[in-house]
Amino acid sequence: MIHLSRPQKQLFRKIYKANTLDCSNMPENQLEVVKFLDDLRFLNVNRESSTQYNPNTGSLQTVYFEYTSVKISEKGKSYIADCLLYTSPSPRDSTSSR
Repeated sequence: MIHLSRPQKQLFRKIYKANTLDCSNMPENQLEVVKFLDDLRFLNVNRESSTQYNPNTGSLQTVYFEYTSVKISEKGKSYIADCLLYTSPSPRDSTSSR
């Protein structure tokens, strides 16, 4: 299981609660977390992009720029479900005994 740091978890929860989060005014430290979560494929991201001709290969390539918005991917939702399952108390766990 992947363990996220506190700042990573906080931003992940914020994105989850918002459903889609605008990244246009996001501080740099949060954008680094977005990139990390994107690398894990926990997010579906929208990014500004441009198609440019590469003379070395003779083909077009897409160049990605800033993140514009993000939301939780199916893999991210699965991670959340696993965390909730893993941290939920067992029905046999009880604070009182008889």
